[in-house]
Amino acid sequence: MLSVTSGSREGCFLPAHLERVEHVLDLADKGCPCCGRQMHRIGEDRTERLDVVPAQLRVRLTIRPRYACRGCTDEGGGEDWAIAATLIRTAILNGVDPQAWLTDVLEQMVIGKVNSRSLASLLPWAWRDAKRAEFAA
Repeated sequence: MLSVTSGSREGCFLPAHLERVEHVLDLADKGCPCCGRQMHRIGEDRTERLDVVPAQLRVRLTIRPRYACRGCTDEGGGEDWAIAATLIRTAILNGVDPQAWLTDVLEQMVIGKVNSRSLASLLPWAWRDAKRAEFAA
């Protein structure tokens, strides 16, 4: 699906006056790999990047819908997997190795380095920037 929009959406960081072209990357098969039932959309990941087209600038917004199976949530497995997949995908979209990020975040939680005021520092993009600064020093 391809659509063109103008203006800005909340949370976007590129200038609002640029044209936006949306590309939706959807699953061809929405069947649950566990039970075969139809999965339902639970959200989406959005990324923006600047496309330079000769004599034109526009923002390319890529949308990747996220799905989960309602049939598997009876035992909590589907819901747990949807949460884990969202965390992993968010890390990947921010250029962060999900295993390294989750390992470090869980270690910080276990040793008590995390409080309610420092939760934002554990988000993949903040964690990535902190690690880069740590290695640069």
